[in-house]
Amino acid sequence: MEEEIDNMSPQQYVARKNLEEAMKKAQAEDLENLAMAVALEARGEKEEGMFAVARSIINRKRMIDDEEVLPSTFMPGSTNENPTFMDLLSAKNQYSVVDEDTKEFVQQKSPVTDKDLELARSMIIFAQSDDSAQLIAEAFKIDPKILKATGFRTKEADYDASQDVDTFSVGNHQFNLAGVEDAEE
Repeated sequence: MEEEIDNMSPQQYVARKNLEEAMKKAQAEDLENLAMAVALEARGEKEEGMFAVARSIINRKRMIDDEEVLPSTFMPGSTNENPTFMDLLSAKNQYSVVDEDTKEFVQQKSPVTDKDLELARSMIIFAQSDDSAQLIAEAFKIDPKILKATGFRTKEADYDASQDVDTFSVGNHQFNLAGVEDAEE
């Protein structure tokens, strides 16, 4: 790496640094989108609900990134092999908190608070690591299937037979293992 930098012109070095900064900013914005989605989806369910929602969304992205499933498994019709969280959230008929046409968050009856977002960010941190996710699932006494969960819907959502794979509930959400290779139908 150091040798590579030594061989760069000043313009190349500045361009590389600008690209690195832009990538960091894009990743931070994407995590903030995930935090907003988690807060909107599960803020009434405290830590347990936010953790479970965050973990299932993170699992979808990880499965696509690791090429365990095709992008179209969770983003109908998509061939995007490197989706952002917003790509997953705004995919057709996937998450009700994001408008799939505008990729904007849907207005709610009450606004998300800073406290909601801070809790969502904390639960995302725990949900990103398999080890910490397992500890949190045990601490909250959440079904261990949450470690592999890939989807959820509220109990009021329209029925979708494709989501009837190893289902279990956390708060007001029914989670599933749709798309997981060793899940039981």
